[in-house]
Amino acid sequence: MSSENKPSMPQTMGITVAVPPMSFDLAKDICRKAFGFRLFTILLNDSKAGEIMRLYSSNEADYPPGGRKPMGPTPWGDIVLKRGICWLGDGEEEIRWAFPDADRILSLGCHSCACAPIIHEQQVVGVLSLSDDKGHYSADDLAGIAAIARLLAPLVLLAD
Repeated sequence: MSSENKPSMPQTMGITVAVPPMSFDLAKDICRKAFGFRLFTILLNDSKAGEIMRLYSSNEADYPPGGRKPMGPTPWGDIVLKRGICWLGDGEEEIRWAFPDADRILSLGCHSCACAPIIHEQQVVGVLSLSDDKGHYSADDLAGIAAIARLLAPLVLLAD
């Protein structure tokens, strides 16, 4: 394999860590098969700025990586980012309650959203978010989504 085709080898605390280039893609594929979605995003919690930043999106045209929104100082942020609790929103009213960009989310046909905090050492470092049609997700789905979110912590930390 030539050097330009090798996976990146980020340095973390002096230790070289091999990160498979398709790690977020693998999480997306697992979530698609297990739960389905119209929109899949992995978000970094920038608690100092009170924002989340999109690290990965299944819809880069409407939700490109690097996009930010002020979610820390919101009721949703208190639940998911501060307390580390999964959140399930279903219907236009709940989507509007949670997200400042609700019009865009709803325009994509996303009227149900399941969010699981990505936690490392008792700190929320990110969020795994799946969105789809109204009624698509249930409270029963949250345990599985949270299990996948836990596996994403090392990758989110490398992106920080």
